[in-house]
Amino acid sequence: MPRLNLFLNADVALDTDQILFNQSLLAPEPKLGTKAQRKALHCILSNVGKYRSQPLLYSTRNQANPPEQYNPHG
Repeated sequence: MPRLNLFLNADVALDTDQILFNQSLLAPEPKLGTKAQRKALHCILSNVGKYRSQPLLYSTRNQANPPEQYNPHG
């Protein structure tokens, strides 16, 4: 299983108007207001396009604030 490649970039610019979103209640059209949101969507779609049907591994942990290590012996 490949990891989510955050540096993968497609050759073409992302045009959110050409993406066909499902208009059901389960998957409404996302509101992409900021440049960071469009860049994140571009990164995810590039990874999905490259790795197709393989599951992608990703971490949602905040790397800037790692949790304190538990030391039972003090």
